[in-house]
Amino acid sequence: LMMKYVYHYPYFIASLSAVLLVAFLYLRYAVPIYRVTSTLLIKDEKGGGRGGPNEDLESIVFSKQSINLDNEIEILHSYSLVSRVVERLRLYMSYYSEGKIRRSEVYTTSPVELVPLIYYDSLAEFDLEIRFKDSSTFQMGNKLYSLNQPIAFEWGKAMIVRRTGTPMDLSYKYIITKRYPSLVTQDIIAKLKIAPINTRSTVLKLELEAENEQRGADILNMLNEEYDETNVEDKNKILQKTILFIDDRLNIVGRELGNEE
Repeated sequence: LMMKYVYHYPYFIASLSAVLLVAFLYLRYAVPIYRVTSTLLIKDEKGGGRGGPNEDLESIVFSKQSINLDNEIEILHSYSLVSRVVERLRLYMSYYSEGKIRRSEVYTTSPVELVPLIYYDSLAEFDLEIRFKDSSTFQMGNKLYSLNQPIAFEWGKAMIVRRTGTPMDLSYKYIITKRYPSLVTQDIIAKLKIAPINTRSTVLKLELEAENEQRGADILNMLNEEYDETNVEDKNKILQKTILFIDDRLNIVGRELGNEE
């Protein structure tokens, strides 16, 4: 029996070596995916408590009510809300660095930034690949360009400017991409997971997978901020309509009383 294992020993070693090699290559070349989480407290009181001039009216219009967490989750998952995040953070623009091993998203550490001057087609998608020759000159296609100088493209005019405080590697290739905001919005919605932290809590856990950890964190933080802002906007609209309705009724009653006199 022992001789049987000894006979197949080289095959075991070869199989183990192949598995380790595949694992090594995967870890070396695969793009890491980060799972970013955040929490959001859903308040059960829609208005009041801020001591503003309309506080008494708010307490009447916005009575305390139970929360439908499913509705709030749908709002956070909605296209209209996520698209506001995309526009605020300009997530339709992405920056990558590509070395000898792999391509990585350089969300806040890109050495350059594209500054649009004129858009002939604001929905145009593009990929710009640049290689730096020195700290102020880069190659794009077969031409050399200088930083901070207007460049004409089919979709418009733009400048590629240097970001201060970010490293530049002359051996790297840098890629600037622009995508349809709608596609970026849909991609975020597909990757966004939202659920209560437990059955008795009104705190929601938000989870998002992203190639860049900081980008994912910024998306969740901005989503929380936009959610709060839309609640305030909706509340103000309701208050304004209520005030207009009350003023209208008071005017009607005043005219009726004047006619009776």
